[in-house]
Amino acid sequence: MKKELIIGLTLFVVVGSGVLYLNQTVVKNNKSTDTTKMVKQKDASTESRSGLVLANEVAQHNSAQDCWIIVEDKVYDLSNFANKHLGGIQVITNICGSDGTNVFNTRGDRGPHPASAKEKLSEFLVGELK
Repeated sequence: MKKELIIGLTLFVVVGSGVLYLNQTVVKNNKSTDTTKMVKQKDASTESRSGLVLANEVAQHNSAQDCWIIVEDKVYDLSNFANKHLGGIQVITNICGSDGTNVFNTRGDRGPHPASAKEKLSEFLVGELK
């Protein structure tokens, strides 16, 4: 009986160790793959979204699903943000494809956006207006 117990415990430890090892390997590989995908996506967006942007290019991005705006001679892609805007999606879609400097700076005569909004806007920078 003692011998069977020792063999059983040994098998339990060996199998348990193997399962833990495999689990760590799978998790590590998944994290590595996710990180690789994120780096590739970031590199692709950085390559396509840097430098100078013409006003007529901005004008082509004039819908809620494809929304670029100009604020103070910088171009921003708000396509993934418009539906999250605290003031409502319509505020953003009204200026897609155009210069939204006045709208951004006045919030419809309610005063300027807070600094946090300007910081958030910087996350969507495409480039500078040429």
